[in-house]
Amino acid sequence: MVMEFGPFFGQHLAIREMSIAPGAEWAPRVPGWTFLHITSGAGYWMQPGKNLEVSNGTTLIFSHSIQGAIRASQLGRTVLRFFQVEPERLAGVVTLGEKAFLQATAKRDGMNFRLLPQNHPVSEKFAEICRRRNGSNLRLRLRLLELFIQCFDDGLGNQESEAAADLDAKARLEAFLKQMAASAMLDLSFSELLKEVRCTPRHLSRIFQEAVGVSFREKQAEARLDRARELLETTNSKMYEVAVESRYQSLSLFNHMFRKRFGVTPAKWRKQLNRRSVHRQATHATRSRRDGVDTIRTSSNTKSHVRHI
Repeated sequence: MVMEFGPFFGQHLAIREMSIAPGAEWAPRVPGWTFLHITSGAGYWMQPGKNLEVSNGTTLIFSHSIQGAIRASQLGRTVLRFFQVEPERLAGVVTLGEKAFLQATAKRDGMNFRLLPQNHPVSEKFAEICRRRNGSNLRLRLRLLELFIQCFDDGLGNQESEAAADLDAKARLEAFLKQMAASAMLDLSFSELLKEVRCTPRHLSRIFQEAVGVSFREKQAEARLDRARELLETTNSKMYEVAVESRYQSLSLFNHMFRKRFGVTPAKWRKQLNRRSVHRQATHATRSRRDGVDTIRTSSNTKSHVRHI
């Protein structure tokens, strides 16, 4: 049986360890991208149409669109370390253009899966990070993000736009959106965007719809509700605090917009999320004992919850 590790909030940019019993399998099912490094043992990476041998020091980088599993060798355990990167949760770090690039690459055959040997610079650097895991949590998360971005240097470098002054209105809009941090959409006003694009309001509305696929108002609502969902998942903030942080001045409007998009109120959504998280953890513990896959461990070999490093 394949052991699946159910997705839940809290895995982003945190090193985790998994030990797989001889002959057992582990199928990572997490959103975004997974950076996985074999720290000891050997086994196989299996997915439809692909069966690759992996050994100590091998690194795999793959997106959520890849349906694969690690099978440990019959000769011994396979121990691996991994971390997850979700572009959607890098709103204050990446531009909209960079975010779109990572999302498109995640679905593109030939680019959404990479296998790097032990002597590859990326593999060696991650092994070093794991050996010298010291310093502040923030510093370590930045090093992990830098390592992940290093795998996409060529593509991300091409996201730089031309001089906006020489482009027409639609090109100016696209250039501005590519360079703008995704979190800026929370506060950006239509009038501010008009100043950047330098065209009439009617023309801006039309080219924004063409470039983004939705209207400016819909895109901003999407950004604000995504922010609200993140706060509901990661904090214990009160509902009115979540509403204000998501740029809603009215709690009733926030509740209405959230329910319109997700089908439930924010309070009920948080309650359902907490119930699912408890159920997944209980299921994971039961499956781990049954399938011979160890629980996530800290470096001191004691059982623990996922650690954010």
